[in-house]
Amino acid sequence: MLDGKKGTTVFYSRGTVDYIGFSYYMSTAVKHDVDTTVENNIVNGGLNHSVENPHIATSDWGWAIDPDGLRYTLNVLYDRYQLPLFIVENGFGAVDEVVDGHIHDDYRIEYLKAHITAAIEAVDQDGVDLIGYTPWGNH
Repeated sequence: MLDGKKGTTVFYSRGTVDYIGFSYYMSTAVKHDVDTTVENNIVNGGLNHSVENPHIATSDWGWAIDPDGLRYTLNVLYDRYQLPLFIVENGFGAVDEVVDGHIHDDYRIEYLKAHITAAIEAVDQDGVDLIGYTPWGNH
């Protein structure tokens, strides 16, 4: 809020952001690649410089399972912008097997539990202002 001319108050609320929403599925490790051809850059969803991180497990889809990466991301975004955060999607891609009409996906439950725990730690221990969390599913 800023005071305008002749004692009026001017609000500059239009075009501002009240919170930051983002999706988090995985972290990605990258390397420098000197090949900058168009063909080389149209690989792996634009992540042609990505490399496997041997310290982090991956899903059947090759997605890194990195709850610490979520906590780190929450901290970086909050420290930088000082706005409430909303995780609008967080989930786990896997090749699911249907057995007796059901998918027994304990691996997905563990993923979600670990990532929700990391988000809680970011709030309780690091002071991040997290206003929401929405899980994602591929079915």
